[in-house]
Amino acid sequence: MSVFAPVIQEEFLYFIWQFQYVATQTLTTSDGEIVEVLHPGFRNHNAGPDFLNARLLIAGVEWVGTVEAHVKTSDWLAHRHQGDPAYDNVILHIVWNNDRPVPRPDGTRLPTLELASLTSGTLLEKYQALTQGTDAIPCAGQFRMVKPLRQTAMLDTALMQR
Repeated sequence: MSVFAPVIQEEFLYFIWQFQYVATQTLTTSDGEIVEVLHPGFRNHNAGPDFLNARLLIAGVEWVGTVEAHVKTSDWLAHRHQGDPAYDNVILHIVWNNDRPVPRPDGTRLPTLELASLTSGTLLEKYQALTQGTDAIPCAGQFRMVKPLRQTAMLDTALMQR
């Protein structure tokens, strides 16, 4: 892995969260509360929080609501979510870098899960290779490594979906 800090985009966090590519160890918030993901929620492609209808156990209590993702925790404030009622149902703030606590309107801290330490180095290396590559299609070089039968199946699936 590179000695330079990778440039992380929120889309990478969406991918990690949606497909639960986090370490298998116990997940804990920045305040030490244990998090169990019952369902990560559904990706929201409209305005508002990034995942809808997530189901989580946080400190043994089941929560159903939305999940918001940011590269840095302070982006919550930079994006002015603290004054937007659309974010009042956020039950978990997932971030790459937890650089400051974020208060809820009632003064309690928004539960925050920092993903940087929970993401495998291999996944991060693949992300960097895809995002920093110069090919027009980032994964084009990997296509030749796929067995012909699998290529045909993938192309058939893409055709059917289209």
